[in-house]
Amino acid sequence: ARFHRPQGTCAAGEVLFIADCENHCIRQADLVKKTVVTLAGTGEQKWSKQGGPRRATPLNSPWDVALSADGKTLYIAMAGNHAIWKLDVASGAAVPLAGTTREDIVDGGFEDAQFAQPSGLALDGGTLYVADAESSAIRALDLEHRTVRSVVGLGLFEFGDKDGLGDDVLLQHPLAVLAHEGKLFVADTYNHKLKLIDPAPDTRRSAAFLGDGKPGHTDGGAPRFF
Repeated sequence: ARFHRPQGTCAAGEVLFIADCENHCIRQADLVKKTVVTLAGTGEQKWSKQGGPRRATPLNSPWDVALSADGKTLYIAMAGNHAIWKLDVASGAAVPLAGTTREDIVDGGFEDAQFAQPSGLALDGGTLYVADAESSAIRALDLEHRTVRSVVGLGLFEFGDKDGLGDDVLLQHPLAVLAHEGKLFVADTYNHKLKLIDPAPDTRRSAAFLGDGKPGHTDGGAPRFF
């Protein structure tokens, strides 16, 4: 098996799902049999608002994947399309879920929301969190009510390194997000920090968790990230 810049993964038992970014495919690895198959994608990059059957549907720089609790749906951060897609694991059909494909930060219904290079995904119950890299934002998709809201982040050119609450918070190019016990750990990449965010709508608090903002590596003392 060969890959081309694989970015994000998620696992279910002995199965590993892989966002094979530069191959523009979603791959599945069986960790017991040590085999790899392509679930979706043609291997060619294409900007599309349409979905379809597994191997006939071109994808556009899939960056991360997250699997639903029932194992039936794989959510895809389609960075190249500035959208979120979903894939039926059984049938392999891949279709758009949220985002107009226009690059921006716009909240609202799935059909009207806009993203900017969504790069990281994390599921927490009925909410799918997105590290929306180019808008320096964390977005939250309510999968039941089909709405998108911004946890933190203000726009394509609103970035920095500022802790606080709600609209006072600034991140810079977050690439990964992890949900744990109601909180979010965020790789705030260009700030060389991990941030801890409370995503509750009435809180939206962000604070540095690890890293002092300076790039590097330390074997002792305060950790740094590059």
